[in-house]
Amino acid sequence: MKKILFILALAASLLPAAAFLTGIFPGWDNLIAQSPDIVIARCVATQDRSNLLGASFAAPVLSQIEVLSVLKGNLKTGPLQLRSLYWPHPGDYFLAFSGYTLTPSNNVFNAIEEYRILPMQRLISSNQLAGNSLQEQVRIIVRQRAEDLDREIAHAKEEKDRMEGRVKPLVFPGSSTNKSPGSGTF
Repeated sequence: MKKILFILALAASLLPAAAFLTGIFPGWDNLIAQSPDIVIARCVATQDRSNLLGASFAAPVLSQIEVLSVLKGNLKTGPLQLRSLYWPHPGDYFLAFSGYTLTPSNNVFNAIEEYRILPMQRLISSNQLAGNSLQEQVRIIVRQRAEDLDREIAHAKEEKDRMEGRVKPLVFPGSSTNKSPGSGTF
């Protein structure tokens, strides 16, 4: 009986975290329409992972952010707190879509579902976004992120091939065999 009660208590405690994971990406147009605030921000500070003993990976973290640009909503540029499953590092830039509106008593930008945060490896200049509709501004940022991911994937594939010894053999002048440097077994 104790075992059953323990399992039920454990399941009940995990349900809120599981709810965060079940968010289905609604598509860019719906996300834009449903988000009261959309900002470009930079992480200033975030929670230390080592202090979260036993915390679930699905637990939202609080990060200190600086809002650099407001694409939608009534927020002002400047400091704000972010609550999200996305765990930024200080200095990271990202596009953030809020899940619900801030109130004066709640100075937290809520973007719980991971799809509400789009990391940006490089900051887009305001000139690139100026004069475009909100949908087009988001498309520009999404396109840039896709290009960055393509480069990361290509680099990661080259590294994986190198690690697995699948690099193209090199032909060394005056050598009768073609070998890759470092080829062989461990």
